[in-house]
Amino acid sequence: MGDNEVRARPPEGDWLGTPYLRFERHGSLAHCIIDRPERRNALTAAMYFGIRYAIDRVNADVSLAGLIITGTGDVFIPGGDLGADPVDDWGGPGLFGMDNVPFDAVRRSLKPVVSAVNGLAQGGGLLIAMLSDVALAVDTATFRAPELYRGIADMGYATYLPAQI
Repeated sequence: MGDNEVRARPPEGDWLGTPYLRFERHGSLAHCIIDRPERRNALTAAMYFGIRYAIDRVNADVSLAGLIITGTGDVFIPGGDLGADPVDDWGGPGLFGMDNVPFDAVRRSLKPVVSAVNGLAQGGGLLIAMLSDVALAVDTATFRAPELYRGIADMGYATYLPAQI
Protein backbone atom coordinates (compact mmCIF):
# COMPACT_ATOMS: atom_id res chain seq x y z
CA MET A 1 0.00 0.00 0.00
CA GLY A 2 1.53 3.31 -1.08
CA ASP A 3 1.87 6.42 1.07
CA ASN A 4 -0.88 8.18 -0.89
CA GLU A 5 -3.44 5.41 -0.35
CA VAL A 6 -5.98 5.58 2.43
CA ARG A 7 -5.46 2.95 5.11
CA ALA A 8 -8.23 1.17 6.95
CA ARG A 9 -9.25 2.72 10.26
CA PRO A 10 -12.44 2.65 12.35
CA PRO A 11 -15.48 4.42 10.86
CA GLU A 12 -15.97 8.09 11.51
CA GLY A 13 -18.34 10.56 9.83
CA ASP A 14 -18.86 9.49 6.21
CA TRP A 15 -15.69 7.34 6.29
CA LEU A 16 -16.88 3.71 6.51
CA GLY A 17 -13.66 2.35 7.97
CA THR A 18 -12.15 0.79 4.86
CA PRO A 19 -10.90 2.01 1.48
CA TYR A 20 -13.08 -0.67 -0.15
CA LEU A 21 -16.36 1.05 0.74
CA ARG A 22 -17.51 4.52 -0.27
CA PHE A 23 -20.30 6.53 1.34
CA GLU A 24 -21.61 9.06 -1.16
CA ARG A 25 -24.40 11.59 -0.72
CA HIS A 26 -26.66 12.27 -3.70
CA GLY A 27 -29.29 14.71 -2.51
CA SER A 28 -31.39 12.98 0.13
CA LEU A 29 -30.05 9.52 -0.77
CA ALA A 30 -26.83 7.95 0.41
CA HIS A 31 -24.98 5.31 -1.59
CA CYS A 32 -22.80 2.62 -0.04
CA ILE A 33 -20.58 1.38 -2.85
CA ILE A 34 -18.58 -1.83 -2.52
CA ASP A 35 -15.40 -1.33 -4.56
CA ARG A 36 -12.87 -4.13 -4.23
CA PRO A 37 -12.40 -5.44 -7.78
CA GLU A 38 -9.18 -7.30 -7.03
CA ARG A 39 -11.23 -9.66 -4.79
CA ARG A 40 -14.49 -9.37 -6.75
CA ASN A 41 -16.07 -7.32 -3.92
CA ALA A 42 -15.64 -10.05 -1.29
CA LEU A 43 -16.26 -8.53 2.13
CA THR A 44 -13.75 -8.35 4.95
CA ALA A 45 -14.86 -7.98 8.58
CA ALA A 46 -14.21 -4.22 8.32
CA MET A 47 -16.40 -4.06 5.20
CA TYR A 48 -19.28 -5.92 6.89
CA PHE A 49 -19.02 -3.50 9.80
CA GLY A 50 -18.78 -0.52 7.40
CA ILE A 51 -22.07 -1.46 5.70
CA ARG A 52 -23.72 -1.70 9.12
CA TYR A 53 -22.22 1.69 10.03
CA ALA A 54 -23.55 3.21 6.76
CA ILE A 55 -27.08 2.11 7.65
CA ASP A 56 -26.76 3.56 11.15
CA ARG A 57 -25.32 6.78 9.68
CA VAL A 58 -28.31 7.20 7.33
CA ASN A 59 -30.78 6.53 10.14
CA ALA A 60 -29.11 9.19 12.32
CA ASP A 61 -28.99 11.89 9.62
CA VAL A 62 -32.21 13.89 9.16
CA SER A 63 -30.99 15.10 5.75
CA LEU A 64 -30.93 11.55 4.36
CA ALA A 65 -34.07 9.63 3.35
CA GLY A 66 -32.56 6.24 2.51
CA LEU A 67 -29.59 4.15 1.44
CA ILE A 68 -28.70 2.39 -1.79
CA ILE A 69 -26.17 -0.45 -1.55
CA THR A 70 -24.40 -1.53 -4.75
CA GLY A 71 -21.16 -2.98 -6.02
CA THR A 72 -18.75 -2.08 -8.78
CA GLY A 73 -18.18 -4.05 -11.94
CA ASP A 74 -20.27 -7.17 -12.51
CA VAL A 75 -20.37 -8.24 -8.84
CA PHE A 76 -22.72 -7.02 -6.13
CA ILE A 77 -21.40 -8.92 -3.09
CA PRO A 78 -20.17 -12.53 -3.28
CA GLY A 79 -20.13 -12.87 0.51
CA GLY A 80 -17.21 -12.83 2.89
CA ASP A 81 -13.56 -12.98 1.91
CA LEU A 82 -12.44 -16.36 3.14
CA GLY A 83 -8.81 -15.39 2.48
CA ALA A 84 -8.85 -12.73 5.25
CA ASP A 85 -6.99 -9.69 3.92
CA PRO A 86 -4.92 -8.22 6.78
CA VAL A 87 -4.54 -4.89 4.93
CA ASP A 88 -8.18 -4.13 5.74
CA ASP A 89 -8.01 -5.26 9.37
CA TRP A 90 -8.47 -2.37 11.78
CA GLY A 91 -10.49 -4.45 14.22
CA GLY A 92 -8.79 -7.83 14.22
CA PRO A 93 -9.74 -9.94 17.21
CA GLY A 94 -11.45 -6.85 18.67
CA LEU A 95 -14.31 -7.39 16.23
CA PHE A 96 -15.12 -10.77 17.77
CA GLY A 97 -18.10 -10.50 20.06
CA MET A 98 -19.27 -7.35 18.28
CA ASP A 99 -22.33 -7.42 16.10
CA ASN A 100 -20.35 -6.51 13.02
CA VAL A 101 -22.57 -8.03 10.32
CA PRO A 102 -25.16 -5.72 8.73
CA PHE A 103 -28.06 -8.15 8.31
CA ASP A 104 -30.22 -7.06 11.25
CA ALA A 105 -29.39 -3.41 10.53
CA VAL A 106 -30.69 -3.85 6.95
CA ARG A 107 -33.86 -5.55 8.15
CA ARG A 108 -34.59 -3.13 11.00
CA SER A 109 -33.56 0.13 9.37
CA LEU A 110 -36.05 2.92 9.99
CA LYS A 111 -35.25 4.36 6.57
CA PRO A 112 -35.47 2.40 3.31
CA VAL A 113 -32.51 0.31 2.22
CA VAL A 114 -32.35 -0.54 -1.49
CA SER A 115 -29.99 -3.11 -2.95
CA ALA A 116 -29.01 -2.30 -6.52
CA VAL A 117 -27.78 -5.75 -7.52
CA ASN A 118 -25.41 -5.29 -10.44
CA GLY A 119 -24.27 -8.91 -10.75
CA LEU A 120 -23.34 -11.86 -8.57
CA ALA A 121 -25.05 -11.88 -5.15
CA GLN A 122 -24.28 -14.83 -2.94
CA GLY A 123 -23.71 -15.57 0.73
CA GLY A 124 -23.80 -12.31 2.67
CA GLY A 125 -24.66 -10.42 -0.52
CA LEU A 126 -27.71 -12.62 -1.06
CA LEU A 127 -28.82 -11.93 2.52
CA ILE A 128 -28.34 -8.17 2.16
CA ALA A 129 -30.41 -8.16 -1.04
CA MET A 130 -33.03 -10.44 0.53
CA LEU A 131 -33.39 -8.26 3.64
CA SER A 132 -33.46 -4.92 1.83
CA ASP A 133 -36.75 -3.06 1.52
CA VAL A 134 -36.32 -3.22 -2.26
CA ALA A 135 -33.87 -5.16 -4.39
CA LEU A 136 -33.42 -4.11 -8.01
CA ALA A 137 -31.36 -6.42 -10.20
CA VAL A 138 -29.86 -6.26 -13.66
CA ASP A 139 -31.12 -9.05 -15.90
CA THR A 140 -27.72 -10.76 -15.72
CA ALA A 141 -27.66 -10.88 -11.90
CA THR A 142 -27.06 -14.26 -10.28
CA PHE A 143 -28.37 -15.16 -6.83
CA ARG A 144 -27.11 -18.26 -5.07
CA ALA A 145 -26.37 -19.88 -1.74
CA PRO A 146 -22.79 -21.16 -2.16
CA GLU A 147 -22.96 -23.33 0.97
CA LEU A 148 -25.18 -25.75 -0.94
CA TYR A 149 -22.31 -26.48 -3.35
CA ARG A 150 -20.33 -27.71 -0.35
CA GLY A 151 -23.11 -29.88 1.06
CA ILE A 152 -24.01 -27.42 3.82
CA ALA A 153 -27.69 -26.64 4.29
CA ASP A 154 -27.71 -23.07 5.61
CA MET A 155 -31.14 -22.68 7.18
CA GLY A 156 -30.63 -18.94 7.62
CA TYR A 157 -31.87 -18.22 4.11
CA ALA A 158 -34.96 -20.37 4.65
CA THR A 159 -35.66 -18.59 7.93
CA TYR A 160 -35.11 -15.02 6.74
CA LEU A 161 -37.03 -15.15 3.46
CA PRO A 162 -40.52 -16.10 4.74
CA ALA A 163 -40.19 -13.65 7.63
CA GLN A 164 -39.18 -10.90 5.22
CA ILE A 165 -42.01 -11.58 2.78
